[in-house]
Amino acid sequence: MPFCPNCGREVPRGAVYCPFCGSQVRRGAEEDWKVGTGLDLLMMDREVQWNWGSRLVAYIIDSIIVGVTAAVIGWLLTFPLIIGALINGRWWTWRGVFGLPLSMGVVQVLYFTLIEGGYGASIGKQFMGLKVVDAEGNPPSFMKALIRNISKVYWALLLLDILIGLLSRFDPRQKYTDQIAGTKVISLRGRPPGAPAARRPAGERRYAPPPRKRDDPLGGVSAGVILIILASVFILHPGIPSEVLTWLRGWEKAGPAMIPTPLIQPLIWLLSALGVWSLALAVIRVVSGVNRREGVSDAFGGAFMLTAAFLLKEYVSRLMPLTVLLPLLVIALGVFIFLSSAVSYLMHDRL
Repeated sequence: MPFCPNCGREVPRGAVYCPFCGSQVRRGAEEDWKVGTGLDLLMMDREVQWNWGSRLVAYIIDSIIVGVTAAVIGWLLTFPLIIGALINGRWWTWRGVFGLPLSMGVVQVLYFTLIEGGYGASIGKQFMGLKVVDAEGNPPSFMKALIRNISKVYWALLLLDILIGLLSRFDPRQKYTDQIAGTKVISLRGRPPGAPAARRPAGERRYAPPPRKRDDPLGGVSAGVILIILASVFILHPGIPSEVLTWLRGWEKAGPAMIPTPLIQPLIWLLSALGVWSLALAVIRVVSGVNRREGVSDAFGGAFMLTAAFLLKEYVSRLMPLTVLLPLLVIALGVFIFLSSAVSYLMHDRL
């Protein structure tokens, strides 16, 4: 099905104007819809070019924000270790500054996931008048935001994500992870500068009301429960801050290392609690009928967190080596993302 280049909604094949926003979707009465890859449309469609150009500028802005923030936090965390190394006269042996606990890619994934899942647009996208929406025009859930931003953990994966998306025959504004998550980036500023305004014949001036945004009262409840769980972790394990400092100080001699067992135990508890709550939230959504589609993401997200907790427990029990743990976590994440997307797609009309 073709998509409207302005609002992103599906339009009937052969339509000249979008029945929802009135934008022109064909170049003229003699020219049919150009079926091609996203790369084909990027080469000849000015609105698609404007969309991707704006996203590039927005990404540069966000990267600067993330880079400065990560650098400041990183230096604040490592400053005491650097001073200690200088005093001891072994500054050349300290490698902690090159191995911060969270790499830039991980920080980017967290930044984009939290801010797009909460507000629908990062700071850079807000500056450029862009917004991330799902198939219904609403801001994406945190799970969908995570799926569409997971490739930003490494620049090569991001380029591959964009390339695969543009080589497909879906909405040209979607990366491959956007296609999986069912999201897209739209412009809130209308047509690009210099683009001709589309005029609709009088016979086609039918405007559909904008889609009604469905409120999600369970979203606030879920946020409150998550805060309670996080606070409970620190109450039950008050030694977490000191363990983190001890772990970081160990980097001065041996470099970056795996999270120690005293920190893995609270992490297992946190993942287990969040997983159980996500499954319970999915059941509540299905039974109450409140945003059932998000219940699919909640269910598979909870299942993944419980799986991760189980794998970490096996690692702590020395039943699984680290070389097996990390690949299994990545495989489990991929499987649950695939299953969540597949179930959401197959049950789209029932949810």
